[in-house]
Amino acid sequence: MPSSLFGLRRTLTWGDFPTVQADAPADDAPAADGANTSVHPTLNFVWSGDPPNIVIRDGLVVRVNFDTAGSYKYSWVAAMSAADRATLLTHEQGHYDIAALLAREYFFQMVALRANTYPSADAVNADKEAARLATIGRQQEIFDLYDAGTSHGTDPSGQATWSGYVRTAFTQPAIPPSAPVSGVQVMKSILDVLSDASEI
Repeated sequence: MPSSLFGLRRTLTWGDFPTVQADAPADDAPAADGANTSVHPTLNFVWSGDPPNIVIRDGLVVRVNFDTAGSYKYSWVAAMSAADRATLLTHEQGHYDIAALLAREYFFQMVALRANTYPSADAVNADKEAARLATIGRQQEIFDLYDAGTSHGTDPSGQATWSGYVRTAFTQPAIPPSAPVSGVQVMKSILDVLSDASEI
């Protein structure tokens, strides 16, 4: 089985979010999330061979998992106008998309490691951890920047800017161009997009 990335694109709906009872914030309260999107990318892979000739086998799988148990919407969201609910859902979609784009980079890095020969299982795990830290390990950091830059989705200008970053990472080919990796198109990394915009 070839290596695979699952869950890169998913459209969220309010039906995906369990409801948590809560009082609505006061009109003069600071901007706050009316919902939370929890995303947990996972990796499954195996290696073969004996030291010092261990290799990562093809067939590794990265999945972008929407975590229903960790995601929620507050009950007061139902009383918001349709337009405001749509705005909030757009913001939550951004969280999922950012996590998925980081997982895509994790997938690319893990597939690239298949070209290596390792002297030990510890060496394999060291490279795997380095790839994780450089990509999905930065998820909360980027989520925090996203919430700050958009005032939790309540700043239309900030939200438009960040939605543009996400759109670029989904649609702009990498430079220099690269052939698809296990069927996944290589686009500009979300981290490179954010770096170019001086967000990170």
